Amino acid sequence: MTSDIPFPTDVPNCQEALKEDRKQTSCAVGWSVEELPVISRVSSFRKLQRVLAWCLRFISNAKLTSTERKFGTLTTKELEKGLICCIKQVQVTNFASELKCLCLRTPEFSTCILLLIMMVFYVLVVD
Repeated sequence: MTSDIPFPTDVPNCQEALKEDRKQTSCAVGWSVEELPVISRVSSFRKLQRVLAWCLRFISNAKLTSTERKFGTLTTKELEKGLICCIKQVQVTNFASELKCLCLRTPEFSTCILLLIMMVFYVLVVD
């Protein structure tokens, strides 16, 4: 079966025709690390944990109506949240470069054993 439609004889190279112009995407990340002022002002770890727990309760109560607010002594769960907040802040302050590698998944991510250990703990305490 023959066709009367003429086919072009000068077909360009398929690789050149299909070549894409890929756009380069770049991202700049600013990483600022500051220690909480309350950490240097409190004399013991237990006090720090309680202060942070009270602060977290205040923030939580500020979002609730007056009938839903929590009163009284701190619960075990609130003290645990204060501990986690303290641990996260210390990690961010003292391990800023490792956390940056963890967040950005840089090549050092797979070779740094400290980072891997910290990653397991950090993942466990992330809300």
